[in-house]
Amino acid sequence: MKRSLVILATLVMFGMETFAQTNLLTNGSFELPSLPSNYEAVPGDSTAITGWKTILNGVERGNLKVNGAPGTTGTPQDGKLAVDLCPLTFTGGGIQQNFPTTPGAMYHVSFYGSTLEGAGRDGTGQIDVSIDSIHQLFNVVNHTLNLTWMQFCFDFKATQTKSTLRFENNQDANLHFAFIDNVQVVRRSK
Repeated sequence: MKRSLVILATLVMFGMETFAQTNLLTNGSFELPSLPSNYEAVPGDSTAITGWKTILNGVERGNLKVNGAPGTTGTPQDGKLAVDLCPLTFTGGGIQQNFPTTPGAMYHVSFYGSTLEGAGRDGTGQIDVSIDSIHQLFNVVNHTLNLTWMQFCFDFKATQTKSTLRFENNQDANLHFAFIDNVQVVRRSK
């Protein structure tokens, strides 16, 4: 009986920690709506990707294995789809989402970024991230045809009851890829 109570208490504590780690974003891996064609160019000021609004010249969303540059290999970091912040032939693309926050509370942001060298792209890319008063620039470098993902993280303290997480890239889309996937925001428990 005592052993059962210890196991139950452990499961309850684990469950509470899992609950505290719930992603506050909708569709953080860009899977919705489904994409039968495995590719779409989403123009700026669109809400076609569930939970997100595209900014500037929009983004490209797709299955990188199916629609990647010729000779490239690799898959999205999570699920079947990822987003390229460098929309085809345009300079300036991005995506953003609003989510509820508690002023004074700490939050943890994580996402995966990638690029590759191929199809005229030089193997570098920039992911410009902003949220509340935080603004960070993350560089991705990969001089191969094999897509690899790197996780990026940072914390922020909310100042309002709603925050906006924004990703953008202002590089020449004919020279760079800037892929993102598996975006999460969780509230820090302490």
